[in-house]
Amino acid sequence: MKKSVIVLFVIAVTLTACSTHDKLVERIRGMEKEISADKSGKVMKEKSAEIVRLYESFANRYPEDTLAPAFLFSAGVVTMNSGQPDKAIEMFSRVSEKYPKHKRAAEACFFTGFIYENTKGNVEKARDAYLDVVKKYPESDLVDDANFCIQNLGKTPEQVQKQLEENIKRVEDSIAATQQAKK
Repeated sequence: MKKSVIVLFVIAVTLTACSTHDKLVERIRGMEKEISADKSGKVMKEKSAEIVRLYESFANRYPEDTLAPAFLFSAGVVTMNSGQPDKAIEMFSRVSEKYPKHKRAAEACFFTGFIYENTKGNVEKARDAYLDVVKKYPESDLVDDANFCIQNLGKTPEQVQKQLEENIKRVEDSIAATQQAKK
């Protein structure tokens, strides 16, 4: 009799946990659809705090679930786009630190650097984040972008454009000289 009660209790707890998990995922997916269907951006403004709370809640409750890093990354994007740079950094850092092998970890690391550079104005922390992309994710498509950002930290867009134009001119001059030498 005692074993039966214990077995029933374990089954009930398992079913409740699965039900809670599935309901939370369903609620998140429903809100994501609602937000993405709204072209005006009004729903995003109204629901951004709520969906971030749901993303975080899921990741905190089910940290080993494969959806946890994806939801944290999404929370980073939402908070970055809604003017919450500190919260975005927190979410992206959780992805890159807790889930370094996740497919979006390099991107999370890059966005951390981007926010430090462009929103927070912290060149040192931006450099550290960009260097992490280069060192931890050498196969990432973002390595070249991270290196470019490192080389241009602290420069204005005008300074970067001038540098690029000078580089293009040097390449063009080199090509012209090579072609002239062949004649």
